Amino acid sequence: MKRNGIEMVLVERERAEVLIKLLNKNIPRCSCLSVCNEYRGQIDVLQYLGLLEDYEADQMNKSIKDREYELAMEERVRKLGTENEND
Repeated sequence: MKRNGIEMVLVERERAEVLIKLLNKNIPRCSCLSVCNEYRGQIDVLQYLGLLEDYEADQMNKSIKDREYELAMEERVRKLGTENEND
């Protein structure tokens, strides 16, 4: 019985490592704030389960925060551009 439990933990750890790699790859590319929030939720779950170190979570959350700022600035520029066209 213990053997199955250990195998399960190893499988979950491998899956978590794949998810962490995907997050690191996808966070800078996310195209909307809702996706960033979804990534933040995944990070919180991984951290809660102990599959993500605190420093890794901090780095990912900083990346998300930076990307959210970029998206907000892009939206602001877009809105300013349409306001100027309407004048």
